[in-house]
Amino acid sequence: MPVQLVKVADARDTTTVLYYGDGGSGKTSSLASMANLGRVLYVDAEAGIKRKPLEGLGVDVDNVEMLRIQGLDFPTLEEVFEMVKADLDDDADAWTGVVWDSGTEIYQALLQESVTTRVKRFAARGESNAKSDPFFIDRDDWGRANGEFRQLIRRFRDLPCHFGTAFLPRRDQDDNGKVHVGPSISPGLQADLIGWHDIVCHTTYDDESGLYMGRFKPHGVYQGKDRYSALPNVMVDPTFERIIGYISGELVEDNDPRQDALNGADDDTPSPTPIRAAKPAAKASRG
Repeated sequence: MPVQLVKVADARDTTTVLYYGDGGSGKTSSLASMANLGRVLYVDAEAGIKRKPLEGLGVDVDNVEMLRIQGLDFPTLEEVFEMVKADLDDDADAWTGVVWDSGTEIYQALLQESVTTRVKRFAARGESNAKSDPFFIDRDDWGRANGEFRQLIRRFRDLPCHFGTAFLPRRDQDDNGKVHVGPSISPGLQADLIGWHDIVCHTTYDDESGLYMGRFKPHGVYQGKDRYSALPNVMVDPTFERIIGYISGELVEDNDPRQDALNGADDDTPSPTPIRAAKPAAKASRG
């Protein structure tokens, strides 16, 4: 591929946002709000997109092109990438962005695909052992799933459009005993995943106030990221649309009426109790 030089001033402004949090903390609706910025391809791996709730939240559902895939696998996602890339090569405004909901579910599908491929290979040889057990996950299965996921997410991230992902949370402990909570993915991928996104938002829902909130800086054991240094420490309704508003300067915390609901809360706002699950959580019915 020929080398291309692009002036920063002429580059197309796009943002990659990763949301992670418990089911029901607003990840799906926050991602879907990208549609208020233009046409969005929504890879609905969890079948969690519902028209009526999104319309009630003010999401322009006419801009959502929903992709539900039966038998989600690496070749299919590669085909989706090539389709979006070809569209954007023909028309830079063909797509405003791509959403993966959720990255946790997509990773699990890739891992299961790897297991199935290995089981078929050993079954064809007539071997009956751990390698032919569909409930056994071999180290090579993890390695293949990691490689496929790494390639896919980097390719989608590099498209000239917005990219958003959602993950359930995962608790890990390093060799020094320090606990970290971040997106639910294998430990070998978690740091890379955070590095590949511009924004990493930890989502929560507060029962007492009824507020959906997002944090973008590391707090306690929770990971976060704000490459632009443009977002509030705690944001009410941390939708993709509102994040872009802050990045562009159209929104400023002092003049954002939704932030008034925090009543001046800042970094001292209590954090939720760290989750205890050490493995990726099961699929949530809502984001």
